[in-house]
Amino acid sequence: MRFLFIFSMISLMGAAPFEASNDEVYESMLALHKTKNWGYIWYECGKKIKQADIEERAREYSGAIIGSVESVRISTGFYVDPIVVRAIVYQESSDDACAVGTQEISRLSKALGKSPGRNEIRRHIRKWSLASKGSRLWCLKHGIGFEDCRKEYLKENHPRYAGIDGWDIGATQFRWPSSSLSKRSVMLPTFRRVTGISIDELLDYEVSIHLLVENLAYYYKTCRKHKHWIKNRSGQRERRLKTIDAYYVHHHSGPISWSQRNWNNIGRRLRAIKKMKSIAIAKEFFIDSIRSVFF
Repeated sequence: MRFLFIFSMISLMGAAPFEASNDEVYESMLALHKTKNWGYIWYECGKKIKQADIEERAREYSGAIIGSVESVRISTGFYVDPIVVRAIVYQESSDDACAVGTQEISRLSKALGKSPGRNEIRRHIRKWSLASKGSRLWCLKHGIGFEDCRKEYLKENHPRYAGIDGWDIGATQFRWPSSSLSKRSVMLPTFRRVTGISIDELLDYEVSIHLLVENLAYYYKTCRKHKHWIKNRSGQRERRLKTIDAYYVHHHSGPISWSQRNWNNIGRRLRAIKKMKSIAIAKEFFIDSIRSVFF
């Protein structure tokens, strides 16, 4: 009976979204950083977080996630599964508040001949922004098609930024620049209001997470208006996803389209978290069983 109970508990891990506690989100924060032989490994802002500080950082992230989920539930009535939020944050940045899109960084690093640090990245993003605005003005003045003109302008006048159209920034990798973000105002769970989301705000993990949770609540509403099909390698439809199992993928692709590849990636993160939790439950129950027998 005891082992039947263990397997019953493990099977429940695949059930519908539950209201996760702060401790559960905290454990899920740590789960994806767990290694087989080296404890927890977590890099942020170009540095490896010390083992002694990882638990504190996990608490900070889990607190931000739970706080935003509760805040958004009060304002919208929709409960965003915090474990899904946690999986997305890891998928997007590996929990790195300073993360900038790998594609853009690789282009910039190649042009510079080195990997730029955090402050250097900020400077280059701002310089790219000025260069991009300059290209827009030059192209308008000369009446040339903007996209092709802009690319050529950057290539000739600012070669280190050639091929860069924008930047994925922060823990949840929002695209910048964005006219919608620049006009957006959010109230964080800490009652700190942020108006006009800039680069610095996107590099703030609390702001980044709150933007994500707000967006997910919005995507759930829009997601109910269209269908999401899982297709096989031949492109044939195999099964239709429920809205609750698909809405969160829109963070990656926007409110209209969706990416099955990204859905699969997030699914792997979710399964890894559930597996870790299942093992932890089984171990805890086993230890309690031993104690009840011998003590």
